[in-house]
Amino acid sequence: MSKNVSGKEMKEMFNKKLIETLKNTINNLEKEITDLKLKVEQRDLMLKDYRKEHEILLNNSIELRAKIVDLENNIEFLYNNLKQKNELDESGKHI
Repeated sequence: MSKNVSGKEMKEMFNKKLIETLKNTINNLEKEITDLKLKVEQRDLMLKDYRKEHEILLNNSIELRAKIVDLENNIEFLYNNLKQKNELDESGKHI
């Protein structure tokens, strides 16, 4: 004996199943949104760290450029002093 299901009952069963499926879909989407929010937060923290590192590296490069300029000036100063010393030494030998 099979039970005859009316059109109204079929529609109610379909609607219940549809509602259950939609609730599951919504729950899955909410979980996915939560996961994505966590990923965004982690990315933001990484970007913050990268910005700090970038700022440190920029400051270091500025300091290093200043030291290079100082070294270049010192080399030029030493070169000129040695050149003058050599010229004086050579002029003293000719006398």
